[in-house]
Parts: sequence; structure tokens; C-alpha cells
Amino acid sequence: MELVSNQKHLNSLKIHPVPCSEEFQRGILNRFRGDPAGHLCRDDKVMLLVGQKASEKSKREERRVIMTDMRLLANLILRMRVVALQPTLKGEDLVDRNHFDSLTEAIQSLSKNEDYREEM
Repeated sequence: MELVSNQKHLNSLKIHPVPCSEEFQRGILNRFRGDPAGHLCRDDKVMLLVGQKASEKSKREERRVIMTDMRLLANLILRMRVVALQPTLKGEDLVDRNHFDSLTEAIQSLSKNEDYREEM
């Protein structure tokens, strides 16, 4: 019972589900555009974990590289949503074998479409 009320409280505060350093929040997350890929980068648990790990792993790596990698992964998830006709797919669904066919089709679609880089 207490866990449910705590989750509602966290949701009402709009706190990220993954603890992010202030530097990561300020230097990377706050710089994403307000488009669907940018929202996914800021709000998806897996996206936050990937970005935070990349940021911690290489302090010298430019934030632009980290942001580009995160947007590329976000665009893959967005394309997977279209292919699967499931608008609620998240980063964790990338590794769910039930969505493997959709992931494969999304990868093929992105790799065939040269214009996807313009979306980033």
C-alpha cells in the first residue's frame, strides 16, 4: 500500500525514475528539443540509464556525442512504435523478445531511410 502511494507521489512531482546527476540533467537532458525523440530521451527509464552511464563513463566525451547516441536510440524506439502499432513501447521493450520482429523491422526501416538523420 505504501509503495503505491509513494509511486503516485513521485509521479505527481514529475521526478525522473532514474536518479540523474545535476551535471547530466543540466548539461544533457535540459538541452534536448521538445520533439518526441527529445521527450523520450528525458523521460524513458532505459534512455536515462544509457545516457547517464555514457556520461559517467567518459567525462571527456562531448555532450553532443552522448546526445546524438541517445537521440539515435530514441528514434529507433519511435520507429518501433510505428512498426508495431503500439504507441506506448519504451526502451525496455528493445530487449523484450516479444518485440523482436518489430525491432528488426524498425532497424531495417531506419537503415534504409537516409532521411532519418535529419530527424535527429
